[in-house]
Amino acid sequence: MSVPSGMITWQKMLEDLSDRIERPRVKEGIKHLIASHKYEDAANEIYNRLGKRLFNELLENRYRVLNPEDIKGAVKIVPDLFNGMIITTNFDNVLEYLLRTEAEETSFAVIEGSNLKDIMEPDYITRSIIKIHGDFKNPANRILLKSEYELNYSNRKFKRKLKKIFTDKSLLFLGCSLVSDRYMEIIKSIGRNDAARRHYALMKLPAPIGDRQYYPMLDREEKHLSKFNIFPIWIEDYQDMEAIFFTLLKLQAEDKLNS
Repeated sequence: MSVPSGMITWQKMLEDLSDRIERPRVKEGIKHLIASHKYEDAANEIYNRLGKRLFNELLENRYRVLNPEDIKGAVKIVPDLFNGMIITTNFDNVLEYLLRTEAEETSFAVIEGSNLKDIMEPDYITRSIIKIHGDFKNPANRILLKSEYELNYSNRKFKRKLKKIFTDKSLLFLGCSLVSDRYMEIIKSIGRNDAARRHYALMKLPAPIGDRQYYPMLDREEKHLSKFNIFPIWIEDYQDMEAIFFTLLKLQAEDKLNS
């Protein structure tokens, strides 16, 4: 969701940081970890090689909104479309910036990373941004390195609060890969219950390979995600999201008029 605003994916960030590693064999090993989707291990290795201060500085420089005019795309509509809790795994501050400036909201909570385990129940129903893995500017609450994942995802309170979010709410995933992140295991454990809430995901159709149809790929993906009780809504391109959001806003307005 933040890529049109100049933010890069976490995979691309790791690749860029790995280019700063001087030793070729170490760099090659990190590139292999990234290609294998072992992002936690890659982040740990880069962190150890670059050092805490440089790593944190580079992360902050890459994920901070500096110019409001840089914020573009469907993400600008999110505050108007979803007026309750917004959940993100992004480290950037795009959503907070939009709520404070575009939507002119002042009374919303930002709950970051490891702080999730300490929030009270009423916070779930207020206007809030839940940054599951924290924020670029607060390394103490961040969940990014393998050591940070191990610390938090082994914490019962953290897992219980995260499980409650996925149990109490039907979620719409936007711009998520839904591949290798640990919160997917929590969703999967909930999805085994036939009474679990259904979740949905806007996902880009895979490109056909030559003359081969991609429908078998869609079937496999849908079968895989159904184990998590997540059902994809296929779109041609992520750029279509903006038009989809405007349509949803229009339907919301019509629903309010008719209610």
